[in-house]
Formats: sequence, structure tokens, C-alpha cells
Amino acid sequence: MKYEYRKYAIEILYKVNNQKGYSNILVNEYMEKLRNKQERNLLNITVSGVLENKIYLDWMINELSNTKFSKISKEILEILRIGIYQIEFLDNINPKTIVYESVEEAKKHKNKYLSKFVNGILRSYIRKSTELKKSIENFNKNKYLSIIYSFPIDFIERLKKEFNSNDIENILISMNSRPAFTARINTTLISRDELIEKLNEQNINSKKTEIAANGINILDSDMSSIKEVYKEGLLSIQGESSMIAVEVLNIKNNSYILDLCSAPGGKGLYATELMNNTGKVDCRDIYINKINTVKEQIERLKLKNVNTKVEDATIFKNEYIEKYDYCIVDVPCTNSGIIRRKPEIKYKSDFNQIETLKEKQLKILENAGKYLKVKGEMVYSTCSIFKEENIEIIENFLTQNSNFELVPLDKRYMQIDNNYKKGYLNIYTHVNNLDGFFIAKIRKIKI
Repeated sequence: MKYEYRKYAIEILYKVNNQKGYSNILVNEYMEKLRNKQERNLLNITVSGVLENKIYLDWMINELSNTKFSKISKEILEILRIGIYQIEFLDNINPKTIVYESVEEAKKHKNKYLSKFVNGILRSYIRKSTELKKSIENFNKNKYLSIIYSFPIDFIERLKKEFNSNDIENILISMNSRPAFTARINTTLISRDELIEKLNEQNINSKKTEIAANGINILDSDMSSIKEVYKEGLLSIQGESSMIAVEVLNIKNNSYILDLCSAPGGKGLYATELMNNTGKVDCRDIYINKINTVKEQIERLKLKNVNTKVEDATIFKNEYIEKYDYCIVDVPCTNSGIIRRKPEIKYKSDFNQIETLKEKQLKILENAGKYLKVKGEMVYSTCSIFKEENIEIIENFLTQNSNFELVPLDKRYMQIDNNYKKGYLNIYTHVNNLDGFFIAKIRKIKI
């Protein structure tokens, strides 16, 4: 087998770590270049694995290198990260093969010393890794957890404010796990059972999601395998927690819905599908490029009655007052609940800047409340696990707005969280094996 995937993995990681690229988008783009399913799997596993373990990998490189870490070429650094990750975590590749392929990649650089440098570091890791890993055990608990699970210390300290010590390690482990490859069925074009049968005919195995009504988990396949049914608009890629955030509203046909922070469109367009192209959905987002993405999805899914517009959800719109039956309020957040889908979030997010986010979240929720008709309902959701962005925002909102109330959720959500009776759900990866989410359903009871 060729090792073309290694070259692509280096390019992707360089773009993610140095050019603000998004790993999930880049991996899907590069997979189109690989015909071999095994190489596609290796590309996906390698990129995700390196990003999940970057702090550990960099600590090892720093310990093994005589060259100062900051002086190592960024491309060579990605070669080393990939090499150490594969030696440590992938049992199906011979370490000698990993060293050989890594050295061959380094040889593409004009400086001959670099290939010898890569060879030396990787061979040293094979010899010394056991000893180095034992030395990590002598560090204090925070530093130990930070290196072993590759999470910034400030993230671990924030976890300690809300979770007990027994849960914290399980949270870190779960956030480094592989999420299910989940899709939402476009029920305006096909039923879930029909699509499962269609995929089965193509030797693509799938099974129904346990809670979300129109989701499937696609097994042992990737985006390239389902590109035809995707192009036909028969499904969309969406996590189960995200689907649940729409389903809790129990949307009725012919309703008028506002999705305030719509991009990439998953929730608002799911609402359209649930109404079977009746009613009307207004999708809003602050960025034109994101609204353009929503428009592309509308066309692909063959949906009707969806209106898109560039708007800032924090700016109040007088013309929207009491106009909508439902509002979808999926606010900007730390994204702490979806780290396993986008592991670079660990290193790019400042988890100490929640105060700024909280102001924006509450403002958007307050605006949405004014846009609802009396007896209208809205869902407030985040892909965060932190109370400050979740239940504390709801409590603050309800304290200031006595004309709203939480609405108890359907009993089927009891398997997620007993707070369903109170009108909200805390979804945790280490408990539910779903993306970390917070979902609250709120009703306007009077003007």
C-alpha cells in the first residue's frame, strides 16, 4: 500500500495548527483524493489522533530533541507528531514502517539533516517511551492529566469547578473517543427505513439512532462512501444531540419558525423537514459565507419555504416582535461538548473568556423571547458542558422574565437526564456517549 495519506495528514495538520483550518472539513476534502478505503481510514484516524494527543506528543518531542522545540520546522514537527502518535497508539502498523515513511517525508526537504533528525527522534521514542511515560506519573495531578490526555491545564481547572474528581478523568477520556458517524434523514424525500435499506444495498451498514427520531449511525464507512446519497439530498451530517435539540419542540405543521444563529443550517433545516415543507423557516446568521452555506444545503435538500438573511442575533429587530411560533436559539459557546468531533478546539478556545460569551448568549435569548407569540415556544441550546453557559443562563433569563416558563420534556428523554421533568437536558459524552449538549425548552405564557 502506498502511504500517500501520510503526506495529506501532514498538510492537514499544518493547516489546522498554523492557518486556522478546520480538521473535519479538511479531512473530508482530502479523502476525495484517496480511492483506497484503508488509506482514508488511516488519514482520518491519524489526523484526529494527533490533534487529540498533541500536548502528549509535543512533550515527548521536547524531551527527546536536542534542538529547541520552537526552532523545529513546522512541517517536520507534524511528521514527528504523526510518527510518535502512530508508534504509540496504532498497533496495525509496524514501528519500522512508520520510521521509514516518516524519514522519506522528511527527505523531501532540502536540508539532509532533517531526515536524520526525524529518524533519531522516532528511534529514540521507541527505546525510551516507557521510561518517559513513567516520569509523567511524578507530576502533580493537573499536569499529569494535561499531558496524558492532552488538555490545557486551564480546561482541567475549569472542569474541577463543576465536576467531582472521579468524573473528570472519565470526561477527558470520553472527549478523546471516536464519535459515531451520524446522519439525519431528509424525510421529505425518503423514510429512515427506506434509506437504511438503500445503504444496505450498497454494502453500507447503518443502524437507527436510539433517541433521535430521524437519525442513523453509519458503520464502518466514511463521507466518500455515502457521497451519492448525500448529493441526492437524502441525508445530512448531524449529531444526535443536535437533532434532539429540534425534536424537543414537537413542531407542528404550518408553523412560523426563526433560527437565530443558523449556520451551518442543521437545526433550522431539520425544522423544515419536520414540517414536511409546510410553514416557513427564517434562517439568520451574522456571516455571509455561513449564510451561503445554508443556501447550498437548502438547494441540496430540495427544501421549500426557507428564507435566509445575514443578521446579528444580538441586535434587536422590532419588526420580529411576537411574529414566530417557535424560535431556535442555538447560541455561540465554548464548543466544549464537541471536542471529540473537532479536537483542535482544545487548543484554540480560551475557556477563561466565558463571561464575554455569557453576555451574548443572554442577549440573544432575550431577543428571541420578544420575537415569540404568546404560547410560542423556543429551544435554547449549546454544545457546551459548562453550567455558566447553560442552566445559569436559563435561570437568569427566567428571573428577569416572569412571562416565560420551562416546559417539561417527553418521558423518552429520561434515559439522558432526569432534569427532563424540569424542562432541560444536560447531555454528557462520558454518561450518554453523545455530543455534550445543553437543551432547554421555554414557553411564553403571557406578553
